[in-house]
Amino acid sequence: MKFFAPLLIVIAFGVVAYVLLRLSLKLSNKLASKRILKSGVRTKDAAMALMLAQIEKSKFVDDFNYVIYVDGVRKTAHADTIIVRKNGIFVVNICPYRGKLDNEDDLIWRRSAKTRHGIIEKTFPSPVVETKHAVAVVKHLLEKSEIKEDMIHGIVIISRSDADTVYEDEGVYRMLEGIEYIKGFKSQLLFERKECKEISSYLNEKSVDPAETEESNSEKRG
Repeated sequence: MKFFAPLLIVIAFGVVAYVLLRLSLKLSNKLASKRILKSGVRTKDAAMALMLAQIEKSKFVDDFNYVIYVDGVRKTAHADTIIVRKNGIFVVNICPYRGKLDNEDDLIWRRSAKTRHGIIEKTFPSPVVETKHAVAVVKHLLEKSEIKEDMIHGIVIISRSDADTVYEDEGVYRMLEGIEYIKGFKSQLLFERKECKEISSYLNEKSVDPAETEESNSEKRG
């Protein structure tokens, strides 16, 4: 008994330290979230930081890029982040623009915003189409892993609170709505923690720097 007493004390201290660490992390995450939300989530980096603070027990694959060639044309599948957690794989693109957002057609979105120089209008590729493309690539990369297709989801997050969008789609969410969708998604199939780590590591390995890939292909063609 004398031998076990010190061991039990060490174990007890270890448990208390772990609990305190978890509590401190939760508190720091809440404070970080409040600060980011107060600033209006104006950039992709801020949106990423908010997701990291609020979506716990997940593996993140940030700035995912995978280069493919379709009929000789080079295309890059892109996602701002891929979140791998027990209830699924979430391919996420963030739309950080303010002002009015509208889908001009299936491939192009238009945004208009008031500035001190007047109203500025610009178009940009549809983040919905971009996300669907990235989802298709992720499904292709993971098809040999026997992962069900309905475990892989694509969403677009409108991060700024001062964005006015008339685009309606089940895959487009406001910042906090998107986070709640990911956290609360109900799935009949669940990944183990080890599987989440393996999937995220594999996708990180497959992600490339498009600029470097283009340079290497140019050298081969030259």
